[in-house]
Amino acid sequence: MEKDQIILDQVNLLISYIDQLRLRYKITQIHNVYILEILHYTKDQYKIQIKINPSIYLSSYITSNLNEFNSILTNLFNSLNNINIINIETIISNDDIIINVVFKIISIFNMPDEMIFHTLINLSYNEIKLFCLASTEANKVCQSDIFWHEKLKHESNEMIPFIKGKMEQIYINYNTLWGFGDNEFGQLGLGNNIHKYIPTKIKFNYNIKLVSCGYDHTVIIDENDDIWSFGYNGYGQLGLGDNINRDKLTKIPFNYKVKSVSCGGTHTIIIDEHDELWSFGYNYHGQLGLGDNNNRNIPTKIPFNYKVKSVSCSDHTIIIDENDELWSFGYNQFGQLGLDDNNNKNIPTIIPFDYKVKSVSCGGYHTIIIDEHDELWSFGFNLSGQLGLGNNINRDIPIKIPFNYNVKSVSCGGFYTIIIDENDELWSFGDNEYGQLGLGDNIDRDIPTKIPFNYKIKSVSCGANHTIIIDGNDKLWSFGSNEEGQLGLGNTDNKNIPTKIQFNYKVKSVSCGAKHTMIILLY
Repeated sequence: MEKDQIILDQVNLLISYIDQLRLRYKITQIHNVYILEILHYTKDQYKIQIKINPSIYLSSYITSNLNEFNSILTNLFNSLNNINIINIETIISNDDIIINVVFKIISIFNMPDEMIFHTLINLSYNEIKLFCLASTEANKVCQSDIFWHEKLKHESNEMIPFIKGKMEQIYINYNTLWGFGDNEFGQLGLGNNIHKYIPTKIKFNYNIKLVSCGYDHTVIIDENDDIWSFGYNGYGQLGLGDNINRDKLTKIPFNYKVKSVSCGGTHTIIIDEHDELWSFGYNYHGQLGLGDNNNRNIPTKIPFNYKVKSVSCSDHTIIIDENDELWSFGYNQFGQLGLDDNNNKNIPTIIPFDYKVKSVSCGGYHTIIIDEHDELWSFGFNLSGQLGLGNNINRDIPIKIPFNYNVKSVSCGGFYTIIIDENDELWSFGDNEYGQLGLGDNIDRDIPTKIPFNYKIKSVSCGANHTIIIDGNDKLWSFGSNEEGQLGLGNTDNKNIPTKIQFNYKVKSVSCGAKHTMIILLY
């Protein structure tokens, strides 16, 4: 962690006490004492490294009784106000003496303003507000736009602009979860079963890193890389050890941190911190990859010999391994596994393919992949032209889609596909009964067709029959089916062109379920 001037100022007080060691050991030579590095800090606990150089003046005195030296340091440091030494470790070499000090801030009160600033920046929002109520000095910090801007920088890698008078509110909304649309089973996480027709904030105590929506369930990864679920649970797809629906975010008991999650129609696949796969939920077609067809209601490890980079789910599951190769399992009636047959598979099975794979998206019964050259391939069900091949013939092996541009991203809906090209423009093909292709009509397309739109596109997500996009300004647009309010427009009218969602915040990411939509705010 790079040096932080605020904590350096406080630790420099500690250094001044080292000079007292010279008197104790009757050392008259001048030597340099300085902080080498702040190694780590969390909340009010710090680990710093102090370097004394050169060491020749002290090392001969210290080596004979290192424990005494550490005890002296501890007593000296503890005499500072608000400091409690937890551990001191001294390492002596021919060149210098390195002292690792772990200490804790005892009280925020009576600290210098700079130290209050730095201590608060490591606390949670609720803890900060409690201190601000109790301390006039702390409250001055809480009122500062500079403080909240620095806290955002401290907690994220995002480029958040400084907006005077708005920084605390921006911090409050950063990485928060909002939802709208169908809520029959509690899949919006609002504590009820009431549909929402505009974006509605979900109460939650943690920031959100990632959200994935299944048909009627939702799974999220929080800032601590823990996993939570809510919504329909008839097959155990919430991973909570039962089949009871949840209408609030409920933590899944799991012993590992989670990197990624993908929700299928009624099952869930997660990638853990070790890049290994776990699955739970409906398994009639073998989509859990566990070698059988039994449902699971807790995360169950998938036997697999490779690390996993990415996963996408529908009623079938497709994964990209550490070698950028493609594997599939689950439902295969229409060839959506890409294995040159129509037989279901209940273990990961490699898809023969001559190129490395960058990205994959699973639709209702079809699959689209982006290869290492940013070109598109498709396989599976094609009744509505969702494979983009200019016809309605199903395919059971990857077939290249004729397209004149490189592709950045793809999202598959129920029976349609949306892609973002190299110019950040949007193209669609497949079923268009509800206007989900965004082309101003309800006519199906069987080749990629450009969506007229005046802004660059950052991201797209497809539900069963609705589409949500994030434009270059981090604003939301929607089109397609809207029977449950999943377009977020305040009504239930379908739209066949991109229609802006009236929303005052910038959006970081979006995931569409069958008839519900979840978004994570940027600010």
